[in-house]
Amino acid sequence: VKVAESVSADSKRIINELLQHLKNRDTKYDAGLFTEQGFDVYKKLLVYGNASFFKVEDNYSSYSLGEQTYIRSIPFTFSFQNNSVKFSENICFEINKEGKINNISFALSDKAVKDIMSQDRWPMSSRLQIINFLENYKTAYALKRTDYIEKIFSDNALIIVGQRIEDSEEVDGPKYALTGDNYEFTKLTKEQYIARLRKVFAKNEFINIGFEENVVKKRDNQSDVYGINIRQNYFSSNYADQGYLFLMVDMKDSL
Repeated sequence: VKVAESVSADSKRIINELLQHLKNRDTKYDAGLFTEQGFDVYKKLLVYGNASFFKVEDNYSSYSLGEQTYIRSIPFTFSFQNNSVKFSENICFEINKEGKINNISFALSDKAVKDIMSQDRWPMSSRLQIINFLENYKTAYALKRTDYIEKIFSDNALIIVGQRIEDSEEVDGPKYALTGDNYEFTKLTKEQYIARLRKVFAKNEFINIGFEENVVKKRDNQSDVYGINIRQNYFSSNYADQGYLFLMVDMKDSL
């Protein structure tokens, strides 16, 4: 794993080409700049909001993981046609060994990245892979990529969604209390969760997830299984909340 404080001349050229495409809102496939997967994510980003970028300085950084190069933290703002809300995201993108953009994601907060990188007893590759995974995870919800979310959950995943409740006469599904009368939890299969997610995506013009401080623990020294508990700020066109997300992630297939 190689971590750099600055990017190469070739990477700067790619950044500038990407920003020019975004500025012009180009929808024509540029085979010299994107892979097919990268262009698909680019198109989703283009329609996500009225994206505009700040003046790009040469203070972003990069790192290499395997054959991929990751360029980090290019600031963007997003606004939406049917909503007065505006927000900012730092954009990261992945360049493959052929020098093409293969993926685009929203960056974690500096605090979340610092928490993960402070685990210096773990290999650098593991820490960078966790950051990469969480950034792709939050971006998949923003860009409504159910295809990606389906791939990362195992077929027999146990998904529990919890919420704090107030007095209500309504009952919605197989819910049960684990922590007292003020909370309720719903246990879902992967299929149920994805079906529920599609309905949420369809009802919202936008979804934005912000990750803050987190606690990451490795199950043991013999495996690549990590438990990630991270504070989540969820914000959409018709709903907002704060809570915690816990994910059990097996990195053995991605390292």
